[in-house]
Amino acid sequence: MTEIKTEIELRQAISGEKTAAICFHSPRSAYSRRMVARLATAERDFSNVDFHVVDADREAFLPLLLEFGVVGLPTLIIFRSGVRVKFLVGEHGEKAVAKHFGNWFGNVQPGQVLKKPARAVRKK
Repeated sequence: MTEIKTEIELRQAISGEKTAAICFHSPRSAYSRRMVARLATAERDFSNVDFHVVDADREAFLPLLLEFGVVGLPTLIIFRSGVRVKFLVGEHGEKAVAKHFGNWFGNVQPGQVLKKPARAVRKK
């Protein structure tokens, strides 16, 4: 996962050929830290997506938060060729993140990530 430090880096990531997942977060927020950790896990399963994080606490990014409609943290925005295609606000659990990415990009095997644990069978 790449940390974006400047507006130029952000605009380059968004306009790239690969799909870009941009997570606006605050390192001071436990919700944001957990979401970033979940995205780092998802990054292993979705090689067709470039994952980036943006520290929304940086003053230089304040105008960009308004531009991209970030009203809460963490906010995950998916871009394809510079166009916003998905928008997810708030912390989401690991299964929810996997389900969202699986629905959006379709390259996660359902049994691999979303399978419920088997129930134990009692013998009588």
